Amino acid sequence: MLVRKSSLIFIVCLLAILFSVSMSIAVDKNDYYPLTPGSEWVMQVTLLEDNSVIEQKITIEKPEVYEGITYSVMKQIDPKNKWTALILKNEKGVYWRKLSINKFITLDSYFNPQAPYLQFPLTKGSKWEWQGVFVLPVSDKKASMKLEIQNDAEEVTVPAGKFKCVKVHINKLTGDEADEETDWYAPGVGLVKLKSKKYLKELKSYNIK
Repeated sequence: MLVRKSSLIFIVCLLAILFSVSMSIAVDKNDYYPLTPGSEWVMQVTLLEDNSVIEQKITIEKPEVYEGITYSVMKQIDPKNKWTALILKNEKGVYWRKLSINKFITLDSYFNPQAPYLQFPLTKGSKWEWQGVFVLPVSDKKASMKLEIQNDAEEVTVPAGKFKCVKVHINKLTGDEADEETDWYAPGVGLVKLKSKKYLKELKSYNIK
């Protein structure tokens, strides 16, 4: 009888631990940017210049060590080009470090220091800035970004469905060239929509590992 009670207590404790772990995963702030190897997204991209539509496939590959730091590897393929990004995610945010674009040859560019595309916690009104150098194959350019979370619960409808998202607006300056974009991230899914001056990306399908 004592053994049965001990076993029951052990099972109850184990279930409580598993439940608390599952809850902590469910509310993990980092899940707005899933980077688990094997995860895939398909984006429908409207090129605003001529209103044409192409499809992009984004995948997370095996991690890569660069300058002693382990980065997640994000690959994107579309009919126009192929690129790979090295991304670091930690308790402070999501940072981009290296960007490799392959058209006819592979060209590497770097954010120095690494650029924070998300900064935790993801709350409405949060603002942060980045200043540094965008290291290009032929020259280096001073660069800066100003980012703001304009909404932390905005409903967005895309081909993949309806999502409640964090909305991040970005003003960019690379050399003398100014640009801006707005990104929408959904928990457990990642980027579901991106709008810039040149294109509109909308999530068509996804498979998060």
